[in-house]
Amino acid sequence: ARVKPRSGIADAVDAIQVRHVSGGVSRLKFKSYDQGRQSFEGTKKDLIWFDEEPPFDVYGEGLLRTAATVPGQ
Repeated sequence: ARVKPRSGIADAVDAIQVRHVSGGVSRLKFKSYDQGRQSFEGTKKDLIWFDEEPPFDVYGEGLLRTAATVPGQ
């Protein structure tokens, strides 16, 4: 796995890349609610996991980002 630290915050992680035995790579991005819904805009996501209830605008943007993807592609 390759870990990319988040700048400006001690011990925080921005992203992780994990290589599968199949040869594929999963990219995990970490966001916090204070980054706002704008941090999701313009990107497609296969999965979004909220660890607590987000503000409605962040939740709505998360739904839009996953609706833009097609499973298996």
